[in-house]
Amino acid sequence: MIATRWALALLLLVAGSYADNTLGADVELNVSSEMADARNVLGFETFIGNGKEDPVVSQYFEHNFGLNETIIGDIDTAKWGIKCVDTGSASDNTCIIDDAADQTDFYFYSMYLYKQAHVVTRLIGSEKVNVDDINKLPIRLVTSPNVWPLKKLGVVGLTPSGDYANYITKLYSGDNSLLFGYAAKDATVASANLQFDNHVVINPVYQDTVKAASFTYDAKAAVWDQKATATIGDSQIKYTDTQVCFANTANDLIVVIDGQSQCDYVRATVCGGKLGNDCTKTIYDPKQAPKITIAFGSTVLEFTGDDYIYFDNNVLQCRFGDLSDVRSQRVCSDGTEFAVGRLFFAKYMPVIHFLGGGKTKLELITSYNFKPGPGPGPGPDGKGLSIWIILGIIALVIVIGLLVFFFLRKRNSDNTEEHYRDL
Repeated sequence: MIATRWALALLLLVAGSYADNTLGADVELNVSSEMADARNVLGFETFIGNGKEDPVVSQYFEHNFGLNETIIGDIDTAKWGIKCVDTGSASDNTCIIDDAADQTDFYFYSMYLYKQAHVVTRLIGSEKVNVDDINKLPIRLVTSPNVWPLKKLGVVGLTPSGDYANYITKLYSGDNSLLFGYAAKDATVASANLQFDNHVVINPVYQDTVKAASFTYDAKAAVWDQKATATIGDSQIKYTDTQVCFANTANDLIVVIDGQSQCDYVRATVCGGKLGNDCTKTIYDPKQAPKITIAFGSTVLEFTGDDYIYFDNNVLQCRFGDLSDVRSQRVCSDGTEFAVGRLFFAKYMPVIHFLGGGKTKLELITSYNFKPGPGPGPGPDGKGLSIWIILGIIALVIVIGLLVFFFLRKRNSDNTEEHYRDL
């Protein structure tokens, strides 16, 4: 009986831990990288519903640090996305339309119609999550066909106080984080043509030695920005105490108001005073390339010419983006004077921490050991890989419990026989 109770207690402990909405460490999500509307769109897979649906439904979302909302299509009207249904059946995806009236907005210059709705999503497809009526993700359900600029990708807005950050904080217990890794596939092409390999990792584990910077935000923080002093060269171009916007949809290293004139400063410095098409690879002196420094207080991040100089038809160009683009796309606020893009994050990878109580933290790290694997999706026979692991643990607990039970039973039997022999 003791062994049976012990096995039952362990079984309940395993089942109880599974019932909690918790996330493991170093879990790498499935990702996508594709061209859409002349832009390299980077996405990660998330799953629709609480995990009881059959079959498993997933959707890829672009991750946009500057957006508050989450956007997904209605498969019936927009011809991409999900079927928004909730009849109370476990096979439904727990999506409910809150307002049947169509509203209008735009994303990257494309107008679209949407209805306000809410849905349950989860990061791991093979697991189930417990939710209540309050803890559901508000979404914009796109209803207009043939206008969406991202083909079949939705958008997850990842601002500090946005809908998704609040949802993840409530859905999963404890402090959780997401790491975003970027690596240019071909660093020689023009900035507009850059494409990136990307990684998204749940709760990455890394040492303090790789932390380059860390910023904490309260529940009222609307955007990821941070006060800093940015300098190009020997203080010739300087932004003092400016709010640096973290714009992960821009390809360039930095994004400024007049990138061409600032690149001319670089050309004059490395090409002996020559500007424009006269500054060629033939006369380029890499030793003279100005450094770019971004000082967040006492934390100074540096970039060399190799980080931002490239050649197009033998003419020197700079990875300096146009700030009007990220402003008009609402990735950065209208008052932004300086932003950093994906090439910045290729060197200093962003980790977003969901701390609870509405607080968030952005850490920049210099390295991480990515571990490509099968991803978090369905495993054998459409079932989740983690479910098989859990079932294996439960089976092991039962086997151990039975072995202990029979061992104790046999020992009691042997003691009883010995007692009668003594009599």
